Amino acid sequence: MRPKTPSSQSSSDTDEETISLSLSLIPNPASSVVSAAGNLSVTELRLIHHWSTSTFQDIFVVSSRVTDDILQNQLPELAFRNGFLMHGILGAASLHMQLLLPDPRQLRKRTDFYRTRALREFRQALNHIAPHGESFDAALIMSLLVVILCSQDYVADQDETTSTRWLSLYAGLRSIIKIRYPAGATKKELSPLLCRQLTDIRVTPALPTILVNMVRMIDYTDPDYKGLEAYCHVLDIIGELYASLSQGGLCNDLYVRALTFCSHPSDEFLIYAKQKRPRALVILMYYLCFLKLIPRVWWIKGIAQTDMSIIAATIDHKWWPYMDIPLRIKEMTDNQEIADLLLK
Repeated sequence: MRPKTPSSQSSSDTDEETISLSLSLIPNPASSVVSAAGNLSVTELRLIHHWSTSTFQDIFVVSSRVTDDILQNQLPELAFRNGFLMHGILGAASLHMQLLLPDPRQLRKRTDFYRTRALREFRQALNHIAPHGESFDAALIMSLLVVILCSQDYVADQDETTSTRWLSLYAGLRSIIKIRYPAGATKKELSPLLCRQLTDIRVTPALPTILVNMVRMIDYTDPDYKGLEAYCHVLDIIGELYASLSQGGLCNDLYVRALTFCSHPSDEFLIYAKQKRPRALVILMYYLCFLKLIPRVWWIKGIAQTDMSIIAATIDHKWWPYMDIPLRIKEMTDNQEIADLLLK
């Protein structure tokens, strides 16, 4: 991800002025700043300022001084030397601001521009990533930003769920991690960004019987038989969500596990989800019940509800009995009532 300057190839001067008005509440920085992405315009410097003062704060469920320092200070510094990451930050900040404005149409054009450019340059950069160079750290963080950039206001396929897209994107993140860490370890400085749980599970995971039976009934004549292990693995992860809810209620550990759920399933399950196999969609419906519980994180707002509607409209009605609880939760808005129903 790396051409010259995001501003020089973007929209017209009129668009630039309109977007600048949308950003007028942010202080004016100096305009003569150069990065690996080229000369940065005043609008782009304002977006970087917005990232460092607002956008980064609610990207994850839990913040700490360590994660805040990485996102607020180290990430922008790294972006000035890696153009694809700079465009990723600009895109995420623009997307965040877009969601805050009553009329985001002009800013949406800007978001689309940075997102497209960031994704293109990132793909190009992946061919030249040095396992032990700074570019690897930039690529690792960019993989997380891509998940955000491809969540809100991003439609690649009208019938594709965002959760299925996340499965693909997290598979890409795993591939990048393996470039340097074949055993799955991560660099100590960046590992807080990849946290997938806060506490250990101390209770026995318990899944809805109907969900277990749905997988148990797979026999050797079933098209899903070859994927039995993949389905069982995903059910284990769903079981950990139930266990976390049972153990700590509506707590940060549950939210972290739900937010990072899509980083766990195997590539085989990803294939089944893309193929819209009924069992894979049913399992995703249960996952979305937990995603719906997460507060504050701006880039997932409304996704659970939208994905539930897509799956309900896609799957054959003969599978609906397996989704009784998710379909009821789809219509609910009170998080405590949702939690109570999940544990009932």
